[in-house]
Amino acid sequence: MDRAARVAVTALALAGCKPELPPLGEAVLVVDTDLPVPMLAGELRIDLYTVDPASGGAERWYQSRTLALPDPRDWPVSFSVFNPDDEGRREALVRLRTYPRGRLRDYRGERFLPPPAPSLPLDAPYRPPEAPVDEGPRLVVDGVDVTPAAEPQPGVTVDRLVKVALAEGEVGQVEVTLRGDCVGTMADLFGARSCEATERVLAPIADAVLEPRSSALPSVQGSFWPSEGCTDTPPPPSGAPYHDERVCVPGGAFIFGNLEAFGIAEASGVPERFVALPPFWIDRYEVTVARLRRAYAEGLAKVDDTPTVNDEPFDPAAEPNAPTFCTYTTAPGPREDHPVNCVSRATAESFCRFLGGELPSEAQWEYVAQVAGRDRETPYPWGVSEPRCDTVVYAVVDAGVSAVLGGNKCVAPDKSNVGPAPVTRFSHEGGDVSIGLGVVGLGGNVHEHVRDDFLALDTVFWIGAPLRSPVCVVDSPLAKSMRGGAWSANASVVYSGLRNKYLVGDSDLFTTLGFRCVWPATP
Repeated sequence: MDRAARVAVTALALAGCKPELPPLGEAVLVVDTDLPVPMLAGELRIDLYTVDPASGGAERWYQSRTLALPDPRDWPVSFSVFNPDDEGRREALVRLRTYPRGRLRDYRGERFLPPPAPSLPLDAPYRPPEAPVDEGPRLVVDGVDVTPAAEPQPGVTVDRLVKVALAEGEVGQVEVTLRGDCVGTMADLFGARSCEATERVLAPIADAVLEPRSSALPSVQGSFWPSEGCTDTPPPPSGAPYHDERVCVPGGAFIFGNLEAFGIAEASGVPERFVALPPFWIDRYEVTVARLRRAYAEGLAKVDDTPTVNDEPFDPAAEPNAPTFCTYTTAPGPREDHPVNCVSRATAESFCRFLGGELPSEAQWEYVAQVAGRDRETPYPWGVSEPRCDTVVYAVVDAGVSAVLGGNKCVAPDKSNVGPAPVTRFSHEGGDVSIGLGVVGLGGNVHEHVRDDFLALDTVFWIGAPLRSPVCVVDSPLAKSMRGGAWSANASVVYSGLRNKYLVGDSDLFTTLGFRCVWPATP
């Protein structure tokens, strides 16, 4: 018998019953998902509870099982809940949770966190309640506490409650689809509410209707947000030194945030959350000095005093934020193919909008750097290998604190490579090039402006943000987001899951900060 068949005959008995007895009442639950398998749905957690007659919610937890379902052929999965005695009608509350494999947190009792109320300030912390004193409910079988040590992370989990009522002679089937629109909406276990099909909406649960037994329909996995490419055509590229080629990023859904970046104060990569993006176009390279200069010649209006002009060569002995490392010059010069830096977000935004685009959102940037074009998330745009001096522009500063912290690792003996580099420096195979898409320079050279204001991932905005194309915009932000590594950074900053920020008004002289643009695509 193959794996799918073994899963299909998995049986869970109602509380207080002996599973070896022949069932007198039975419901076969057929569980499917519209999420892609296994990237966003690789495991299924099944928990059974008795029903509280007063609330209709959970009363006593009596069984738990986790099924590994990494093969798309495993879905839909079926199991039976049965009543093997004739003591009349019995009810069971079945909790179904699907999530990416390994996305777990310590179980410390039920810590229900409803969707944030619209009246809450977007920048306010929004965290799970304190764990119950007894860390309940607990799973106790024959007097032994066998409570699982971990549970699925709510932010990346579809959490659905199904109430099954069985009596002698009743046999049927219940089909349940765990829908992507419900990722991140935690079920109210004791209040008998869960998300069924509408984002951030908890609906009261009713008794499941037993339908006649039949063959399961084909799985709908992957239909929530199918990966679609771009059918429109971008403008033809101009070549060097503009390097204005665009790349199509197919739409898709992914996990935004990173467990590996846990604990970095407000820049922590947790709690992770689910994001879905439509297809879009992105600059293959960071915007060069030549591109910005051409835009001014074609009518782009200046919105402030940036970019800062520097008509002198780089001074390798200077600290990294000294104006000597600004790339823009009064007239065309030897740095036309360098990323433009020392530029405000307002100027970056005006440039992108002048061309009909905008700055990428933080979610778009992370999707391109870690997920798009590959079958699993990677820590770096090029894959899993650590950055090297011959593949990424980083650690090429020879003065100041950055050098002391490892930012001088890649400085050449003659110091000729100190400072930002041409955008094509490591555009070769094996260099700073994203898998599948070929987007260059996401790992190093300059940090990049993104469209979002900066807030921690455990604030009201991010916990309650829409699943589709979220962008963090708040009134009077204190900080703005930026992503990616830079020429002055050490290896830890090259990691693509690292969130970063700068205080409002502080970006104008950042010699380590540039940008690229995105455009909506026609799927």
